[in-house]
Amino acid sequence: LVDNTQTVLERVLDYSLDIGCVEGPAARSGLEALPWREDALCVCARPNHHPLASRKRLAPADFAGARWILREHGSATRALVERELTRLPIGVTVLELGNSEAIKQAVLAGLGVACLPRVAVRAELAAGELIILSTPFLDLRRELSLVLARGRYRGALLQALLDTAQAAPLNSAATTTARARGSRRATARK
Repeated sequence: LVDNTQTVLERVLDYSLDIGCVEGPAARSGLEALPWREDALCVCARPNHHPLASRKRLAPADFAGARWILREHGSATRALVERELTRLPIGVTVLELGNSEAIKQAVLAGLGVACLPRVAVRAELAAGELIILSTPFLDLRRELSLVLARGRYRGALLQALLDTAQAAPLNSAATTTARARGSRRATARK
């Protein structure tokens, strides 16, 4: 099931899912949330098509009137992106879609810019089909959590999945981004 955070939490609570992976806060009665990964979204555009794509340095003012493709309401990703977009001049929401793949396809079609998980656009970045716009003035980090119904029996298969997920190496792109932001903050404090 690929859906927004609220739907996944409801499905775990009603026992139609054994486990969920969600972004954002998952504090809800009856749920156990296990912090899993820090992830970073990036602002993506189609190269040679979007006016900001050729610019090396961008300022918040450059995004005035930008055409944004966003996740649907109820998505924790949408809440994060909306919070960060308040740092920019007003833009236009041209589409609201229910998953990252649909948003990525809309950006590839040249319909606007979007904040997408770096891992979701890795192949398109490598192929030169998408570029990341430099936005150091936005904080697009998010925490991913594994959620389970509190007190529910964990069979061997579910426990093996949890153990494997928690032991897997961190996504290098998100880790690199988090480390870079941390070192910039440490330098700024000196």
